[in-house]
Amino acid sequence: MDKLAEQIQIAEHWLKCGDLAQARSLLESIVRESPKHGPATELLASILAYEGKLPQATDLLLKLARHPDCSASIKIALGDLYLEQGNFELAVHQYASALKAVEPFFEVLHNLGLAYAKLFLFKEAVEQFEKAALINPASFELQMNWGAALKNLGQYQESLEHLFEAEKIEPHDPRVWLNKGVTLEALDRQREALVCYQTAIGLNPNYLEAHCNKANSFMVTGEYEQALKAFQQALALNPNDPDTLYNLSFLQLSQGNYADGWQNYEHRWHRENAPKKPFNHIPALINLDDLTNKNILVWSEQGLGDSLQFCRYIPRLIEMGAIITVATQPQLIEILKTLKGVRRVISIEDKPPAECDAQVSMLSLPFLFSQALIPTPSSTSYLSANPNKTLEWHGRLKNLEGLKVGLVWNGGFRAKQPELWAINARRNIPLASIAKLKDVAGIQFFSLQKGEPAETELLEQRTNVWPNDNLSIFTPELNTFEDTAALIENLDLVITVDTSTAHLVGALGKPVWILNRYDACWRWLINQETSHWYPSARLFNQPTPGNWDAVMGMVALALQRLVSSHSKQ
Repeated sequence: MDKLAEQIQIAEHWLKCGDLAQARSLLESIVRESPKHGPATELLASILAYEGKLPQATDLLLKLARHPDCSASIKIALGDLYLEQGNFELAVHQYASALKAVEPFFEVLHNLGLAYAKLFLFKEAVEQFEKAALINPASFELQMNWGAALKNLGQYQESLEHLFEAEKIEPHDPRVWLNKGVTLEALDRQREALVCYQTAIGLNPNYLEAHCNKANSFMVTGEYEQALKAFQQALALNPNDPDTLYNLSFLQLSQGNYADGWQNYEHRWHRENAPKKPFNHIPALINLDDLTNKNILVWSEQGLGDSLQFCRYIPRLIEMGAIITVATQPQLIEILKTLKGVRRVISIEDKPPAECDAQVSMLSLPFLFSQALIPTPSSTSYLSANPNKTLEWHGRLKNLEGLKVGLVWNGGFRAKQPELWAINARRNIPLASIAKLKDVAGIQFFSLQKGEPAETELLEQRTNVWPNDNLSIFTPELNTFEDTAALIENLDLVITVDTSTAHLVGALGKPVWILNRYDACWRWLINQETSHWYPSARLFNQPTPGNWDAVMGMVALALQRLVSSHSKQ
């Protein structure tokens, strides 16, 4: 046995005896004299990692990893370090590289799956978990993480199967109960989810995420006092947790507590899955002080409806002296050009003007206005339809008798966002339910429904669900929101679920009836029939979860009254 091997054996002996200092000192001397010695470097890195010195351990291994003959064990150890430090892309690279050189074994496959999951690449994560299961299917960590990944792919029943397997292995681990709750919540089985979260808390009273998830479930069931108590319990554990504060903001906003709600909503930027910031090279707008002649880029952060709702703040910025460029979704470019005073409107994918002094997300404007004690801009309308297109639709519709009413019953299906499937399922109305309006006399209905599968469903089932001749379908001609706005200008009313069309109609100042799910979005407040955002809006709320029949009954009665009053004019 050579001298280096003997010294490593001595270092290993000291480690077994718990003398980390002696072992580290000896290994450091070996690495100084032989910096390319793999076993000594790897052992020293493991000691540094154990002591919490992760960057030093990483730097040590990187010196060997750059060598063409680097061993797979070094790459695996480096992958473990990257995984622990949150450098998930680098972890994936090291694990994948190691697996090219050695036979697959459980720990590497499982950890590679974890790294993919942390990158929200859940399909790739599941593929690695499947391979790991061929080696050790009885692993609690594998079954739990596999179940969590499947939930994020929308494969809820399969998710529960793996989580039940994990529960059999470790029934007293609170994490499996949390993950079961998350999947059940996605299935809209809120009561069962609440039981799971409470079980997790019983096993670990300091489980912050379980308290926060419990609060979210209480919000869906409409138990707002219980939700607030659960949020308070979470914040007692960590007053600065961004996920808890972000989720609490929805409760505060839904109760009209805008001062705290907008402030806490800003914590979305500090979450693990924070929204992307496409213009980070431009300084952020942090207050509304002295905007005179400042070139400000205002950009769309989230959905189409959010852009339509919060672009209302832009004319007020212009009144304060700012020169505004708007970066938005391509479908909204033309309609947002009608905002009073805006300099230019570009695609969110385009390069912004070089002269921009600052940038801000539309959804951060409410916080800045609240912080500056400037009231929310109020106006009956702040967008307008293209006059030529409006006139064209007028010519086509002018001879139709009766009230002209637009309909939207489905907010679409976002295949790549399974975390939204449960909300979408609760807010969307079955075609057969909205079709109950067909028998209200004196109305010509217009489908404004865009997006699959709802558009195709209407075409395929129209003969069965809407045999009457009082429904017109012009949606193939509606390619942008400017097109839709021109048609809406020629309608007397639009009836819609909580989707982007509701915001478009409200922003145009046209009458809109919004069909609202039981766990209403925060923007409509709780149990309200009107909206301060849109004076022309009327809300029809579900009296109980999933009860669209009651809503459609209320709408049908209101329509009959509207027809009656219209005929008397």
